[in-house]
Amino acid sequence: MSTDESNRARGLGLIGAAFGLGFIIGPAIGGTLSLWGYAVPALAAAGLSFLNLSAVALWLPESLTPERRAQMARSPRTAFTLSALTGALQRPRVGPLLHIRVFFGLRSTPSRRSFRSTRPHVWD
Repeated sequence: MSTDESNRARGLGLIGAAFGLGFIIGPAIGGTLSLWGYAVPALAAAGLSFLNLSAVALWLPESLTPERRAQMARSPRTAFTLSALTGALQRPRVGPLLHIRVFFGLRSTPSRRSFRSTRPHVWD
């Protein structure tokens, strides 16, 4: 199904509905599969992911035209530099979001380490 401006909201609503159904049905399927072992839900998810990857590779059409792909291949790519990061941090909408992401990542690092260790460290 393709969307244009007239039915874009409908398409996004269908994506939201699919996520909602997945959040409801997925744990039920995982719980049922766990009756045969705790690895079975993970293996089933891996198999389903492989099926999705295969379907995308076989049936999803390429969205770039050959001309646009050649144009992108000829254009020089800019490397990630410190000046690019500084420029992004100074942008009024992107900068605060990047700051928040970094600070929340730093905030949760010590707590993750404490959850990973199940026994106290013994110093010899």
